[in-house]
Amino acid sequence: RERENKIAAKEIQLQEEQEEHVRTQTGLDAHVEQVKSLRTDNANLNDKIVLLEAQLDAARSQALHYEAKLTVTSDYEQIKNSLISMESERKQLLESMDKERRLSKQSERQLQDIITSLR
Repeated sequence: RERENKIAAKEIQLQEEQEEHVRTQTGLDAHVEQVKSLRTDNANLNDKIVLLEAQLDAARSQALHYEAKLTVTSDYEQIKNSLISMESERKQLLESMDKERRLSKQSERQLQDIITSLR
């Protein structure tokens, strides 16, 4: 009778441990998906920055072309304002990308902490 009670208690303990493992694995899966999503967002931001930098280079080139040919005109001012606007947008994207990188690193550290604690 005592042996049966010990076996039953052990089965309950094993079931509880298995349920805890499933909950932990579910949490890990969620963290992995979050990190993947952050990496994708980061890659998309990098692509946008590359595109904006190409547009910025083109705008700079165009501004230099006009500057060489013209005195300050409304066209030059418009290009200059566009360039300032693009610089501002580029800075915002860089800040956003830095934030995403920090979040990604934080999530990766949390994931490593969870993995380490499971070992």
